[in-house]
Amino acid sequence: MRARAAQLREPFRRALLEFVELRARRSTLLEGLGGGGQVDPQLLGRRGGFEGLGGFRGSHGPSLTVEPRRYCDQVPADQPRVLSVGFVPGVTPGKWASRWRERHPGVPLELHEHDADAALEGLRNGSDDVVFVRLPVERAGLHLIPLYEEQPVVVMSRENELSLLDEVPPEELGAQTLLDVGACGGPGNAVEVAASGAGVVVLPMSLARLHARKDAVHRPVPGLPVTTIGIAWRVEDESDDVEEFIGIVRGRTAQSSRQPSRQEAPKRTAAQKAAAKKAATGRGGGQQGSGQQGSGQQSHKQQGSGQKGGRRRGR
Repeated sequence: MRARAAQLREPFRRALLEFVELRARRSTLLEGLGGGGQVDPQLLGRRGGFEGLGGFRGSHGPSLTVEPRRYCDQVPADQPRVLSVGFVPGVTPGKWASRWRERHPGVPLELHEHDADAALEGLRNGSDDVVFVRLPVERAGLHLIPLYEEQPVVVMSRENELSLLDEVPPEELGAQTLLDVGACGGPGNAVEVAASGAGVVVLPMSLARLHARKDAVHRPVPGLPVTTIGIAWRVEDESDDVEEFIGIVRGRTAQSSRQPSRQEAPKRTAAQKAAAKKAATGRGGGQQGSGQQGSGQQSHKQQGSGQKGGRRRGR
């Protein structure tokens, strides 16, 4: 009886041992992942555990492996295109972005503002497709088109005597304390210092308007060098999206034949035109011959009908 009972218990004992072993391996795997990984349920449910897979070793138990889940494997190959546009402070790309979205609603456009010193970093590392920059910049490896000039202005406290003028002659700045933008920590801080009456600062008008304050005013300074805003993109980037956006910025309309979206089929060469003409002539000659043959047959039938009619009348 004892031998029979032991024989009956043996399958249950083996099943229990396999269950305990599988639970232990699952715990080992989760410990090795630190609780932050994702495990394929098919692997956890695989009979016989993870032996033979190799490669991953936990703090306990045998060598274990988790199938890697790479991001590129989870992202569909047909990801929608996105046009990334960077710009420096003072540039207002909203009008160009609006025109892009009207003409190409299926291609999202993202805007990213960058500090002037780091404006080209996003372009060179590929995170931006085009960037609006304030010249001068390092042009190596870039296409760059100047777009427009910015008028220089002097920013000062409302209490400054120069605020009474409509325009400030450059020689009048000699009697003022000129602030260095870099030493002040940027245009915004420089305007704040100027508003306090500690000095005046010369900026492009766009930056003066961007950092405008109630306690500060700005006046044009004719005769000072202007600054220029341009648009830059990588030399190796010849995508249609970039060319399309450059065209929008340069003022091309939606119907412009120079826009990639309006490009016609490539023109045929002279040899292709001659071959097409020859083929068309051959087809036309064949149809003409067939027409003449059909007309002859029809005339012959009509003549035969006339002869028969004459015989009937004769009778």
